[in-house]
Amino acid sequence: MAGCTTQETADATQLTQAERRLTEREVFLMASDILAVSGLANTLKVEETMDVFNAAAYLQDGERWIGFNPLWVLQFKDLPTGERWPLYAVVAHEIGHHLLGHTVVPGGSRPATELEADTYAGFVLHALGADLAQATALWQGFSRKGSDTHPPRALRLSAVEQGWHGSAGRAGLALPGDTGAPQADAASIRQRPGAPVGDLQGAHEVPAETRSPDLDRPDLSARAICAPLPKGGPRGRLCASSASDAQQVARLTDDNRRNAWTEQDPGPGIGTRLVFDFTTRTSPRRLTVVNGDNSDEKSFQRHARLETLTLRGSNGHTRSVVVRDNRREQTWTLAGFEGVNWIEVTVDSVIAGRRYEVLAVSRLRID
Repeated sequence: MAGCTTQETADATQLTQAERRLTEREVFLMASDILAVSGLANTLKVEETMDVFNAAAYLQDGERWIGFNPLWVLQFKDLPTGERWPLYAVVAHEIGHHLLGHTVVPGGSRPATELEADTYAGFVLHALGADLAQATALWQGFSRKGSDTHPPRALRLSAVEQGWHGSAGRAGLALPGDTGAPQADAASIRQRPGAPVGDLQGAHEVPAETRSPDLDRPDLSARAICAPLPKGGPRGRLCASSASDAQQVARLTDDNRRNAWTEQDPGPGIGTRLVFDFTTRTSPRRLTVVNGDNSDEKSFQRHARLETLTLRGSNGHTRSVVVRDNRREQTWTLAGFEGVNWIEVTVDSVIAGRRYEVLAVSRLRID
């Protein structure tokens, strides 16, 4: 195995089904975010294993794998953005081993290859929106002296910092977190060549020569209900494939997080679509979600809640998002959706409510 970031092995402990919700799928989507920074599709295989302390990269049956310790990953469940960067750091480090060819060379971990993977991880962490302190947090707890297979801490920190500085100007994605979580600086948001830098809170037009060809606008059928987007962000409308009226659709984008939109079709809401239809070509910066019926804890638990979403832009860019099952505001910065006419949000999976099958969402904004 290449790249087990520390040299320990965890003891096996039984995980509940609810705890496993955090693991394989979320780590796979995390790897997709990391590879997107390099313009690569995610073809990695992901599995839980108690044979490593946190994670490792290896080849198996001719395929590239990331093995991770589910107990180590579990500590990051529901933490705010600034405390989850070490998890992204570990996954980025292991992906670096694959991309740099370390896993095809026999012999396992070596100081030189560990430093190369650290540099790649630093590059990725900046591109995902981490500041330098957040990017180096994982390595601060490593051995000061190192070992035969892993270099000393000072060299590893230097490698991460080198990669972080090498990624300047390429930031795009950020982990979901609380309202007060640090955001990427507006000047560092990844854009197409020649695109002007806009306010992080708003949106800007993209020059015609840099725009991608548009896909056909999604067909929501005659039953779709639309509401204008609120002032202060992109101009346009939000259309829902399932809603009782326009006022309810507007609840998704207003400032009152205690009023929820609920889907009206039979079933738990899987396949429900929401389309942000912009008046002019727009480069939105951020997705914001408040999950469930947030009027109180009892209502939150009774209704179905979001689990995973897929975003698709008119320029063909797509991204999957895992939504945490809590009542806090969660945010993701959006890279790759520059110069779009619309963004379609599809509900891929939900968490069942204790009493009602109806899906509820208190906020879902793109601005």
